Amino acid sequence: MRLFFDARYIRTDFHDGISRYTAQLGSAVHALAADEVTFLIHDRRQLEHLPEGANWLLFHSNESALEPIAALKLNKYRPDVVFSPLQTIGTTGRKYKANRDAARPHLLPTPSSAEQPQPRAAPRLARLPPHLLAA
Repeated sequence: MRLFFDARYIRTDFHDGISRYTAQLGSAVHALAADEVTFLIHDRRQLEHLPEGANWLLFHSNESALEPIAALKLNKYRPDVVFSPLQTIGTTGRKYKANRDAARPHLLPTPSSAEQPQPRAAPRLARLPPHLLAA
């Protein structure tokens, strides 16, 4: 199996949540399947946060305008699976499997109503009858 692991979210200055998650999950995956995993990076400094001797591929940045067609570029390497921690990698033209269920994982709590954006009240003019709004 050819697994491509999107490690482009690893920060080189300091770890934030997604950076730490990506680096630690990448290390765990490498420990289980070192010969089958290739890490996608966009900056060679990201290698400092990946296991020594890991296979890697220098790719465009995850913030690049090329991101929507990332799958077209990856197809030539014939991956079986491409994992991205934020599932934002472009899928246009992909020839490999992708996660179709973008639903919230069941282990996470449902957002409370306080976290939901509340609709704003309509402006006063919008509540007038249409014939009074006509000029």
